[in-house]
Amino acid sequence: MTILFDIGQGMGSQFNFFEQEGRRTGGNFPEGFQYRPELIGPHDEDALVARIRELPFREFEFHGYLGKRRIVSFGWHYDFSGQRLRKAEDIPEFLL
Repeated sequence: MTILFDIGQGMGSQFNFFEQEGRRTGGNFPEGFQYRPELIGPHDEDALVARIRELPFREFEFHGYLGKRRIVSFGWHYDFSGQRLRKAEDIPEFLL
């Protein structure tokens, strides 16, 4: 699993799929998905963001090029330069 986050590294704003001009958009989600805006309260959200900032993000490397994003891998990570799959750290409990 690879998790991608923009945590304020000058990448600009992200498109908001769930609200447009202060209102929720209707059910155009894949089957089985639903949007729950209050699933995580403000305090828990702040704590989650703080923990995510502690993760060992690094630039995405692809055949000698660096991608314009930072990633962290859990479980397994594909090494494009070595063309092999490598074991990565287990996903942290706070993300489960």
